[in-house]
Formats: sequence, structure tokens, C-alpha cells
Amino acid sequence: MDNESKNSSYEQILHYHSKETKRPETEPLVSRLPFILDHLPAFIFILDKNHSIQYANRFFLQHFGHNNGNNCYQIKYKRTEPCEHCSIFHYNDKQNCQKAEWHCGYDQKHYELCNYSLTDERDNSNLFKIAIDITTHKNVAKELEKSKKRLEMTFNAISDWICIIDKDHKILFSNPSVEKIVGLRENEIIGECCHHVIHKTRQTPLNCPLEKAARTKKRETLEFQIEDGRWLQTTVDPFEYNENGEQAFVHTVRDITPMKQHEQDTIAARKAEAFSILSGGLAHDYNNLLTIIWGNISLLKDSANNLYDSRLLQAVEKACEQARNLTHNFITLSHCSMLSQSSTNINDIIDKAIKNTIFDNSINISIHNEADSPFIEADPDLLTAAIQNIITNSIEAMPNGGDFTITTKSAPYIPGLPQNKKYLKLSLTDTGKGIPKSDLHKVFDPYFSSKQLGVRKGMGLGLAISKSIIEKHGGSININSKLNKGSTITITLPMPEIDTDACKWRKIPSDLLRPTILFMEDDHIIREMIGNMLKSIKYGALQTADGQEAVDIYRQTLKNGKPIDLILLDQNIKGGMGGIETLKELRKLGFQKRAIVVTGSPSCPAIIDFKKYGFDASLLKPFTIDELEAVIKANIGKNCSNFDGVPNPFI
Repeated sequence: MDNESKNSSYEQILHYHSKETKRPETEPLVSRLPFILDHLPAFIFILDKNHSIQYANRFFLQHFGHNNGNNCYQIKYKRTEPCEHCSIFHYNDKQNCQKAEWHCGYDQKHYELCNYSLTDERDNSNLFKIAIDITTHKNVAKELEKSKKRLEMTFNAISDWICIIDKDHKILFSNPSVEKIVGLRENEIIGECCHHVIHKTRQTPLNCPLEKAARTKKRETLEFQIEDGRWLQTTVDPFEYNENGEQAFVHTVRDITPMKQHEQDTIAARKAEAFSILSGGLAHDYNNLLTIIWGNISLLKDSANNLYDSRLLQAVEKACEQARNLTHNFITLSHCSMLSQSSTNINDIIDKAIKNTIFDNSINISIHNEADSPFIEADPDLLTAAIQNIITNSIEAMPNGGDFTITTKSAPYIPGLPQNKKYLKLSLTDTGKGIPKSDLHKVFDPYFSSKQLGVRKGMGLGLAISKSIIEKHGGSININSKLNKGSTITITLPMPEIDTDACKWRKIPSDLLRPTILFMEDDHIIREMIGNMLKSIKYGALQTADGQEAVDIYRQTLKNGKPIDLILLDQNIKGGMGGIETLKELRKLGFQKRAIVVTGSPSCPAIIDFKKYGFDASLLKPFTIDELEAVIKANIGKNCSNFDGVPNPFI
């Protein structure tokens, strides 16, 4: 390109510049313009209408070489003809800049191409082009786009419902998790007030965390329960939404129902633990007191001189019996309670529980046995009591009559229980008044009751005892209820591989002798009372307060030739050998007659499985003189059933 052509090109540029800036004085720039154009880091060139390069700056020439007069498409794209969308053919705007992007094959960079229309002194139209390197900008834009997509993916993947809310509580945008929380899609909530979407109200609720966050300028949190029973946690974080400082809020809603359920279960477990410890201790001490009261009442009853006194004592004795049942219930709720399990037919237990419950003709009972096998390993008495409590509750929930249905099914897997076992599921359904949702988590609490005083006098232990018994069997119990519709209690029990033949109990003949009885009791009042009872029913008695004394007395009887025919041993001796240890020592000394274990705990292992510990029978405190006499008569004068001339195998 000769100097004359260059000057002409410069003049065209200056001519364009003067038109745009309204400056007539352009001559001083002519001398500086070549230096300026050659040192700009951009491709600057001029094309005529034939695509021929009329001018190119040094940056252009360094990249594409000196190709004066060549066409741009030959130099830039190695083409033999113009590009299909060349701007020269379409650009007619004489005033404005036309922009386009250009990817340069020479250096693999991206440029922004600015096209300006120029007219020379002969009124020929040329095109002034400036290509500015925007590669870095493009790369940053791509990364920003990737980051935006990653952010959107993360935002949309969050299981919590997150939305942006303005100061007027209007939802500006939201992630898709809103549908899991409130059942609405994103486009259905945009522009709506948050409290209308969540609480179904047009009024701002009390303790609104957004209102608090607007005042405190910090995070605020609220937990609440919605109509369907779920618990939600709302967290509101304030921030400046735009450059004008307008305040908006990040509104996060999380379903915390499982967490709340876990909290309730933990609280219930702690309450049950505390109640278990308290009830077990109180019941044991109360049983000892009751033993004294009841035993002496039995003695007084035998010496009553008239019918009136006899009836009064019978009433007191009846109250003692009820008190004993209550203490046994407390012990069932405690950890001290143990089971005497055997192969049991669940249908027999259901039948017995129904027979023990008071019904009237307004209750329609139906039983559906759908289990593969009805046999389970259970303590039949305790499980019968558990089911009877549930039946009684259901009957009292239907004062005007209704339907009561019992269904047994096999269940291969129960969530929350071991998976390597089969289970029997027992469902008990009534059509009674139902229980409010707010009370459902409390129905198994001791002394909780949602009904008026009924035939059980509002004792409030029924379902708590049932739950304790079921869980001790390795099972679970839960309740579903709808107000004014009814309730269903579902019991799940394990079905181990056991022999399903019914247990056969040995019958003992009742031949009677006049024996000497050794009994051990550490409570001196109870010891004295038992001595009086034995004296009253014409038995000789040797009293002892602890195990070592019992052993010493037995040694003396051997020397004196006065054999002991029966022993009664209290299992729990404070500060000394208990019944099990004492019996071991007596067996070692050759005692072959029968032994009876005595305790106030119905779940004591020595009571439940007395034969395992070498005993022949058990006697549960408190007991009457008649009960004492019956157990003595059943065992007096007999050799130990577990003794064959050698030491007991359990010793």
C-alpha cells in the first residue's frame, strides 16, 4: 500500500471521526494517526466493496502478512469466494456500528468485529473494520455460564425448599423442592405470599420469622406443625437484593418430621427409663409392706368372731389383692420384668383375652386368622393381659356400640425390627371415637388417658403395660387413629423356629404330712407373720434371716436327727446370700426335699424358671394364708424333683 493510499485511508477515518464528533479541525491528527493505529492491539483494516484490503495496520500485517490488494476472505479464511453472510452485502447503515464475533483461525482467538461505513472523496463506500481480542472475555463468560449451571443444578437438587422473598412476603423465585413441601409447582407460587402458600392464610402469622429478620437484620428460625401433621422448620436470612439496597430474604423450609419423631421417641424412652426405675423400686418396697398387711389380715380373718367383722376383713383382703395387681403392673413396666416364654398359639391368647373382657351385645366382634402359622414364643399370661388391655380400651371408645375386628397376618419384614426373622402382625381395629393427632404420641405414656373414667377407673396404665410387654417380647406396637372414625393398634411379634407342641405340665399328688419347715426372710415383720401363719395351719417352723444362718440351722438339724421337710427361701436378702445361693449350699450338704422360692417380683428369673435354679415351686408376695397353705401341701413330704442322690446339675 503506497503512501497516497494510506493517507487517503487516514483521511476517510478522520472524515468519519469528524462527522461523529462534530469537529472540523482534523488536520493535526493526520500526522499522529498512523502511529496510533499501528500500535493498537487490534486488527484494523479497510475494505472496498470488492472485499479488497485498502488498508491494514501493523498488528494485522504481523499476523497475516503484506497482502495489499488481496481479498479479505482469501487472507483471513483461505476461501476462494466471499463468505455467505458477509456484512458488506448487508450493511447499509451509514451512522451506526455493526458488531459481530470472529474466530480467527490463525491464532485460535475470538475477536469482536466492529464495522463502520466510510465514504471517500469520490463518494465510494468502504468498510472500516476493527477486530478486538475478546478471547479472555469469552473464556470468562463460558466459565460464568458453567458456574451458573452448576449453581442452578445445586439449587434445584437441594431437598429443602429454598426461595427468595421480598419485604412484602412475595415469592420472587424458588427451587423445585416446593412441590415436595406444599404440593405446588414453582410457577404456581411465584408472586404469591409465603404465608398463603404455607399456612393457607392471607394474614401474616404470629412470630413470623421474616418479620423478625427484617427488624434484627439476622437469621431467624421457626418450627411449626401444619394441618397434615408434619413438622416444618423455616429459616429466613436477610440480604440486599440489588444495588439500591432493597432488602430481600432467603427463605428455607425443611421437613423435620423425622427429627421431631426421633426427639419424641428419645423423650419417651427417657420417661420410660425413669418410670421403670421408679416403679420397680417402689413396687418392691410396697410389696413387702403389702405382704405384712395382707398376711395379718388373713390371720385376723380366721379369728373373726362374727359375720360383720369377717365381711370387713374380706373387703380389706379384696383391696389388698387389687393393690397387689397394681404393684405387679408397675413391675411389668420396669426393666426388672422378665418373661416365662413357651410355644403359644396366638389364637388361644386372643380367645382368652376376649373372654376376660366385659362386652355387651352392641359390640360386633370379628376375627380373621390369615397368618401362615399361629404359633409364637411368648409368655401367655402377660401377652393375654397386653391384648386384653387393648380390647378394653377399644370397647370403652365405643360406648354406643360398633365393630371390633382382630386380624392376624404373617409379615416377612417389619421396618425397625431385625430382618432375619419372620413376624406375626396382629391388628386390632375399632370404630370408636378415635384419638386426636396431638395425643397420638402420648397414648402409650403411663397414666395418660383421653377418655372419661370407665370400667378400669381411668387407671391409665393399660396401653403403657401392653407396650412394655410387647417390646419385652422383641416386638413393636403402634397406633393409627382418625377422630370420629376409629383406631387401629398393630402389634408385631417375632416368629422363631420353635417346637409348636403344647407344653405338658406335671401334676403333683397332694398327700399331706406334718413337717418341719425352714423359711428364710430378712424382713423381721414379714418373718414373724409367716411364722404365725405356719403355726396357724399347724406346721412347725424354723425361722432365719439370711442364707448362712439357714445353712447353720440345717447342719444342726442333721446332728440332732430332726430333718427339715420343706424350705421356703426369700430370693432377695439384703447384705447376704439370697435364695438361689442358699439352696446351692443346702443341696451340697445333702438336702433332698423340696424347696420353694419366695419373692415380690413376678418377673424375677427364679420365679419364672424356678426349676432351672433347683427349686420345685414358687410363691409370689404378697400372699394369703390360703395360698401359703396350698403351695406347702403341694410340695410337703416329697423328695426334690431335681435331686437324684448327686449334687444338683445347676449347682
